[in-house]
Amino acid sequence: MHKKLSNYINSISPAASPSLKRKLEEIKFKDAFREPESEDIAWLDVAHLLQTISVHELAAMIKEQAVELSFSIEELSEIRRALGKNVANIERFIESDKISEQDKLVAEEWKLHNERAQIKIKEHFDL
Repeated sequence: MHKKLSNYINSISPAASPSLKRKLEEIKFKDAFREPESEDIAWLDVAHLLQTISVHELAAMIKEQAVELSFSIEELSEIRRALGKNVANIERFIESDKISEQDKLVAEEWKLHNERAQIKIKEHFDL
């Protein structure tokens, strides 16, 4: 079984219907007996299967993949601290006399992206 394929199937299986889970398991089973060079066949099987499911079920599987990522409070605090420190570094960069106006504009974008990331983390994880 190809590791990437197995990881992908495992990530979408929890939200799949029982019949879809059986079909995904069949793909994994067949792939276990294929040569390493034929990994593309299993991916095509998965793609074909995903084309046949309802939009509602596909949305549920995508949601399951998105929610699957989780962090401890300590990890989230560290991410937020690092983003905050990055914003401070960007601000110092912007205030420097050694950079061009073009570089300052780019740095302003970086700062905005960092601030948005902090807001998303805070809102998504209820911090």
